[in-house]
Amino acid sequence: MRIMSAFLCSVIFTLSIMSQSDPGCSNLSVENISINSGTGQINIGLKNDCANCASGLNGCVYWEMEIIRTVSPFDTLASSNCFCLQTPDNNTVKQYVLSTAISVLPPLHTLRVSFKCGVVGCDSLPPSTALSIPVFQDQVPLLIMPNPIEDQLFIQLQSNKELDLEVLDVQGKMLMQHRVDGIQKILNFSTLENGFYIIQVRDINGKILKQFKVTKV
Repeated sequence: MRIMSAFLCSVIFTLSIMSQSDPGCSNLSVENISINSGTGQINIGLKNDCANCASGLNGCVYWEMEIIRTVSPFDTLASSNCFCLQTPDNNTVKQYVLSTAISVLPPLHTLRVSFKCGVVGCDSLPPSTALSIPVFQDQVPLLIMPNPIEDQLFIQLQSNKELDLEVLDVQGKMLMQHRVDGIQKILNFSTLENGFYIIQVRDINGKILKQFKVTKV
């Protein structure tokens, strides 16, 4: 009787696993991206917010990952060496390591993370609102307040150079663009939804000098 009960429990457990599906594209998001130029590797953290998917139960699910640049030259910056990646466990973040030939990570809004399973997969995984935005080494004296923002963001560049100021959402879509020349500037955030936004400062030739994240509450 005990043997039969154990057998039935095993069958039920196996059927419950088989009835579960792998997490879909809507369950996965990019939590972090960083580069280790010394080892030629890019680290990516993916989050799986599914509560009852098969990930982590059935072993390898044959996923492969690539990072592709969305602006010219539209090249593949990094790819997985193993074509047998396992998706993150349910409600967890999993870190992946991809080989790359670049030494500096481009702006995050110009990157597309593809996570493929055979010919079907997530061509462009969405970034999480927790995705960290790197600060560039070329520093520009800049005063901003407040952060978090309610309705207005006060910005003053401590420079007489003409610079372009851009506000983007976490998907990389430009929402505002202003030319500033050392005088103070007030940006109106009252019409924007609460959440994270990216502030970019460019020189007049288009080079990004500074990039950081602000929060609208």
